[in-house]
Amino acid sequence: MTRAGRTLAALGAGFRAPVLPENLRGLVAALSDPEAGLVKLERIIVRDPGLVMRILRTVNAATFGLPNRIGDIRQAIILLGVPAVSTLAAGYLVTGTIGGSPGLATAQVRRCWRRAVRDAAGVRLLARDLPPADGQAVLLAAMCQHVGHLMLARHFGDRYTDLGEGKPLPTPDLETALVGIDHAVAGSALLSGWEFPAPVVAMVELHHTDVRGPGAGDGVRRLQAATALLDGLDRDPGLLGRPAIAVDERLRDALSSIGWTWERVAGERRNWQAAALGPAE
Repeated sequence: MTRAGRTLAALGAGFRAPVLPENLRGLVAALSDPEAGLVKLERIIVRDPGLVMRILRTVNAATFGLPNRIGDIRQAIILLGVPAVSTLAAGYLVTGTIGGSPGLATAQVRRCWRRAVRDAAGVRLLARDLPPADGQAVLLAAMCQHVGHLMLARHFGDRYTDLGEGKPLPTPDLETALVGIDHAVAGSALLSGWEFPAPVVAMVELHHTDVRGPGAGDGVRRLQAATALLDGLDRDPGLLGRPAIAVDERLRDALSSIGWTWERVAGERRNWQAAALGPAE
């Protein structure tokens, strides 16, 4: 049995991973194909009108900070690029596939989706200096890092901590104590079973690893830095106006681990504030 199979089996005899939808299968193949271009991606996405509507609503939100409204998928791909749009599409389909399961409240799914898009917008700011393939992998990991929360809520129901608005998402330690497995492991196992690119699977599994430890690669560090900064902005909207000495040490460590200073982040205050808004409903 594969590692993913062993992990999913550990969820219990009653657990069944959702079947990979055909449109998501096509996107996963495109994500692994460096030759995949605009026409191929557009053809996959336009088969699903709901997906088209969600992507356009997301890219036209303040989160992406685009100067003009985007009217169709082709225009979105031209302006944002194949990696960004294919990642948004895959992230939405992953969340929708898990979130469409019986027993999950709409608010739970919406919250994880909003967090995913918010984190991806932040990662996009921190990954601009990476090679395109590496940047796309980190972006997709950001979109998928919370899917394990939905998997655990779907399977364990009331045994799992409520994901309602206003409550913090459960930590890995709490999840392990409650149900014997955490969302990072569960989510990475699902993506592995669906044959997502190996770097994406690894980043989702390790996204709570200590950024100072040997297990945290560059992608994980960028993922954590973006999430930590956006969480900080949620708690304190005036955070970017504060001097470095007043900033939480863990956040400064996460940023310094990828070579970013607090002054550099504060210099892009408007972009970070837009990312923190999250997508439109």
